[in-house]
Amino acid sequence: SFKLNLNFNPNLNMADANISKDDRIKFLQDLVRTYETAIFDGDARNADKDKQIANLMASSERKLKHIAYLENERVGSYYGNNGDNNNKDGDNERVVE
Repeated sequence: SFKLNLNFNPNLNMADANISKDDRIKFLQDLVRTYETAIFDGDARNADKDKQIANLMASSERKLKHIAYLENERVGSYYGNNGDNNNKDGDNERVVE
């Protein structure tokens, strides 16, 4: 959330005939600048969140690959084939040493 930071009364009634053209323009310029700042801040926060998301996704991918590697090693050592789950002789009997 952000707060309007205007140099004069933000409750200015733009329909009031006694308000000068310059005051109307200044009010609108300040309003636009305030929203531009809020949008820029929001974009910066979103960019930071996007970076965090990308880092988490990359980390997750590495972890999933490592899990797959460990599972392959575990299954491979169970069958005594050093991680190759397709035994050369076609049987999947456990090798007892």
